[in-house]
Amino acid sequence: MNLVELITKYQSDATPEQMVKVTKIIGKFVAMHASEEDLLKLYKEIYGVVGNGHFNDFFADVQIKKMVFEDDNDVEHRAPYYTSAKTQEIYETVKDEIRPYNQWDFAVVLNMIYSDNFNLMKKWFPEDSEEQLMDKMVDLAVNWLRDDDNPYGQCKAWGYFNH
Repeated sequence: MNLVELITKYQSDATPEQMVKVTKIIGKFVAMHASEEDLLKLYKEIYGVVGNGHFNDFFADVQIKKMVFEDDNDVEHRAPYYTSAKTQEIYETVKDEIRPYNQWDFAVVLNMIYSDNFNLMKKWFPEDSEEQLMDKMVDLAVNWLRDDDNPYGQCKAWGYFNH
């Protein structure tokens, strides 16, 4: 009998408290034997099942910190490109346009858009101020999230980065 068979066989008769204890036992065992990279992968898979297809603060932070680009002067820029407070402030102005996406989905997408498009935007709009560029990045992020024909439905941000 493997672990899945064991849990499947006994879960219907187990109390919620017993299932929490089983989860803790498995968690302790995995934490002792898995690498940090494997643990993060496992956490993402579990969160993918229970997180309703949207980022939370932890997974948004992990995803954002992976983003990096080099500008036209070969200077490396690492995300986050916006503070949490600024991202939240912007999110409040666009949230009705991008429902059901939450502030963490928006933060990930906004940073991705910035990372992927900064050099192009500077090329197209060399005279724009940082604020004008930010407005364009926000418009691109909103547009990206509103793309209805994507393969992830209303979970585009999570699906794009995790499938």
